[in-house]
Amino acid sequence: LDADAFGARCVALLCKAYLHFLTGLATLPEFDVLWLKVLRVLEAFSTAKTGEAVAETLPEHLRSMLVVMASRGLLRAPASGTPSVRGGKPRGSTTLSSALASKGLWDATMSALGGFCPQLQDVLLAEAGACSQTESRRGPPLQPPPPLPQQQRPPPLPCQPPSSSAPAVSTTATSTMGAVAGRLYAFIS
Repeated sequence: LDADAFGARCVALLCKAYLHFLTGLATLPEFDVLWLKVLRVLEAFSTAKTGEAVAETLPEHLRSMLVVMASRGLLRAPASGTPSVRGGKPRGSTTLSSALASKGLWDATMSALGGFCPQLQDVLLAEAGACSQTESRRGPPLQPPPPLPQQQRPPPLPCQPPSSSAPAVSTTATSTMGAVAGRLYAFIS
């Protein structure tokens, strides 16, 4: 595997994993900071000296992430009277938290995109506009269900120490780990 193909697979894996776990990630209190860290990692891939594979893969996967986030209401365009940041992101020692505090997630995302993938700013604007039109017809985006109260949760399973006659790792566990590793390799490929 050359460095270019490896970088393209890393970008694909990061984006697919992010989208797979997006529902859970979106409920985290530091979701905005996490999103900007993902953008910085993708920016690092785009500015590294890589070949065509990363240059083709990165915008495609990033576009998918932006479309899904906009469609779920995680990235919303500011009100029509509020200016939106376009163009390159400011360089310097600003932290992710301070960037979010001063701009908000939309503007921080637009600013980050301007630094390494400005063609996706128009995609995000178009998607946010389409989502706001759809949202006005069908209502606000779905929210995750509230957590179950303590009394409705099933009781925890009791822990039992392994018996001395049982092997440390069962053959079932070994075959299951092999199956998971095979699926992970197929997912990456």
